[in-house]
Amino acid sequence: MRRRATQLPWFTGGLIAATLIASWVAPLDANLSANAPGALFWQGALAASEGVFSTRGLTAHFLHTDSAHLLWNLLGLVVLCLVLERVSRKLLLSALLAGMVGVTLWFHAIADSAYYVGWSGVLNSLLICALWALYLPADTAYPAATRRLNNLVLGAIAVIALAKLGWELASDTALVTHTLWPSAPGAHLAGICAGCVVCAVNFRQPWRRYSPISSFQS
Repeated sequence: MRRRATQLPWFTGGLIAATLIASWVAPLDANLSANAPGALFWQGALAASEGVFSTRGLTAHFLHTDSAHLLWNLLGLVVLCLVLERVSRKLLLSALLAGMVGVTLWFHAIADSAYYVGWSGVLNSLLICALWALYLPADTAYPAATRRLNNLVLGAIAVIALAKLGWELASDTALVTHTLWPSAPGAHLAGICAGCVVCAVNFRQPWRRYSPISSFQS
């Protein structure tokens, strides 16, 4: 874990850079219709008219509708990716891919909107995996009081996140952000489900025997 703490978070940095570049190269132009030829934003967004196996399932997450949409997603992406990259890049990559797949399946199977873009759905997958990775089981070397406090904080974060999701699902409105496009709480739920699947699949991985927090202490 000490060796991991000294590694540069190149994966997180690359993801942030790619998101910024994509938002600069393919911004949303409100004056262009969805069928405007050459509009890269619309060509990269998840579209109900496209198949499930389109490359839009990858590109759509790098696109954002406005500066508020971009900044809020980048903030969550930086924090959660840095945490997961310290623990395991395999776990980070698994959470990202599972979130993308989960959101894509939700969009084509359940969503009633014509388009979807942004990291918000995948962020919920990252959040679940980060909370799980930071949980301190009883066999770690930390004092019982430290473990209880750590796990209590993680539990509170999980409860707040679920309460926020429940409110958004009930009201179909974003609780914090107000972006050019309406919020997609269904995508957030899909991301949470995808994150739970990743945690279940990786439950017995070797890094579970060590405290991820130790990587921040070197």
